[in-house]
Amino acid sequence: MKNTIVSALAAAILAAVLISCFARAADYQSMTDEELVAEANAIRNEQVKRKAAEEEKPVVFDQDGVQVYLTGNYKMTSTNLKIEAVVVNETDRTLDVLAANNRIAINGWECFSLGIPNTGPGKKQKGEFNITFGQSDISKYEEIEDISFKIDIFDMSSLEFVSKGEEVVVYYN
Repeated sequence: MKNTIVSALAAAILAAVLISCFARAADYQSMTDEELVAEANAIRNEQVKRKAAEEEKPVVFDQDGVQVYLTGNYKMTSTNLKIEAVVVNETDRTLDVLAANNRIAINGWECFSLGIPNTGPGKKQKGEFNITFGQSDISKYEEIEDISFKIDIFDMSSLEFVSKGEEVVVYYN
């Protein structure tokens, strides 16, 4: 008796899933090209965000349809640190990712930083925060204990801030 009930329940769930899938496929056929592209971009962006979470990449910004996470890749010279990041833009605007007031703090030292420009609507982009730390006491990557990020999202076409983030500290070494 239990097996019959479980089998009937499993069959009902399978039927509901199949009906849902067929309804969604029919919906795709009625979509415009622009709607299909937007749907495909949203799916790809969700995959990128899930992969970042799975790999435990530090997220330094996640609000108002924009997520920024660090990849763990970096390049360092005697005066600059370039930290690679990915921007996932789920808005309908082209956005710039900026360090608030062009500043990022490394071990408490305020450093000048350039952000990641021009991530298109519904797109993702890999770029770098280019941080100049020449006036600090940091000489190699192994000396970095923490980096403090405060991210602003800016729309250059309208010349307005879309969002201002809270301070996020990423701990290193």
